[in-house]
Amino acid sequence: MNNDISPTGTSIVKLMQVMHIDEQIESIVNGQQAAIDAINTQQTRTQQKDSGKLNKRQRELQEQIQSVLGQYAKIMTNGIGNATDKQTLTQAYINAAKNYYTQAEVDAQIGFYDTVIGQSILAKQPQITAAFLKQSLPDDTSETEAQLGELLPQMQEIIKGVF
Repeated sequence: MNNDISPTGTSIVKLMQVMHIDEQIESIVNGQQAAIDAINTQQTRTQQKDSGKLNKRQRELQEQIQSVLGQYAKIMTNGIGNATDKQTLTQAYINAAKNYYTQAEVDAQIGFYDTVIGQSILAKQPQITAAFLKQSLPDDTSETEAQLGELLPQMQEIIKGVF
């Protein structure tokens, strides 16, 4: 088999199954509704805040801000919905793999990841990534928190100026 031949869609789908990429896509699609719900919940909470204590100008500003946030939430909700259906994500992976892998590379990956050792390596990847991130991120974030704490009063003053 020629090493320069583009892989077939069928072989890439097999690779996706062996590497559990199809399951990852399914998780993304299932997580879509949770993200949409979170955006809608935040928008509802913002709209339900008590505006009885605000003067007319403050209520107008609040309504304008809520309108912009509502538009943002709608755009994000639509964007999430459009980008994360299973067929679109699967096709995107197939297209990317066809652009970068040869048939020989796909066959080799299937041959390896479809073994007990290959599956063991795949199963350990999340733990390795988590350990890497834990070790690479600082344990002590007190300096960053202190710097953010210093900015909070300034942010509050800006907000008071708006309202």
